[in-house]
Amino acid sequence: MKKCKGLTNVTLVEGAVWPQSTSLRAIEASAKSWGHRYAEADSPDAANCRAYSIDEIIVASKCGRCDLLKLDIEGAELQLFSVNEQQWIDSVDMLLIECHSPEAEAAVRRACPPDKFDTSMLGEKLFVRRK
Repeated sequence: MKKCKGLTNVTLVEGAVWPQSTSLRAIEASAKSWGHRYAEADSPDAANCRAYSIDEIIVASKCGRCDLLKLDIEGAELQLFSVNEQQWIDSVDMLLIECHSPEAEAAVRRACPPDKFDTSMLGEKLFVRRK
């Protein structure tokens, strides 16, 4: 947040990215922030975090499209690319994703088929570009 202080062209959104707008609860917390795991909260009282869908964020931006979506969401890639991904994937031109499991990478590749997207690895990140 400190790095964005004073920038008028930046909107900070505090929360998580999830397949749909919801509330999340911590199901596994580690000493390191990247080790936390979340699931949908059963009730508002059980919630620890607000979650936003990608299409909700794109609509709120009033841009209509996302040129580059960079995701490092510490294991939530599988959920994000397995549920409701077709609601937002057509609004994104490029993705840079750190996949935390082979299953997550496979889900991203299924959501971004080779007839519509080119993919390549950039270090440990998967780069996906719309054709």
